[in-house]
Amino acid sequence: MIERPDLCAERFINAGADHVLVHVESEARHDVARTLELIRSHGKRAGLVLNPPTAVKNALPFLSAIDELLVMTVKPGFGGQSFLTDMLDKIRVLRAEANRRSLRLDIAVDGGINIITGRQCVEAGANVLVAGESLFRHKTLDLTAAIGELRNSCLSP
Repeated sequence: MIERPDLCAERFINAGADHVLVHVESEARHDVARTLELIRSHGKRAGLVLNPPTAVKNALPFLSAIDELLVMTVKPGFGGQSFLTDMLDKIRVLRAEANRRSLRLDIAVDGGINIITGRQCVEAGANVLVAGESLFRHKTLDLTAAIGELRNSCLSP
């Protein structure tokens, strides 16, 4: 989360990043399309991030230029926040649009992910989950077990 990802993307790539995601909200400060092109020119995965108040329409012009779209399901800043259920509609709309355009787009979610919200996100069309609190504060204190439980909750019918 930086204001000028165009000035820092190469630094992250040179430091070993395999994919770099930029906030679409940064568009007022830099040319998002050019930054995505820069990332891809280095052979890296390029992506966008949408904060909760940002409309899906802001990401649509860039869908064919990205590999991943991260939907923030909490307000960025700190862990332990409650999942914002209205973000499920964003996920559905984005997955439908990616399918309509025949795009192989990873839709990731970050914030408030647990065995319930993770499953809801997968059912809405997400295929990448970013989880923190629910894993590191799992009742067993066993990270492998916590990840397995989250994965199983999302995969079982």
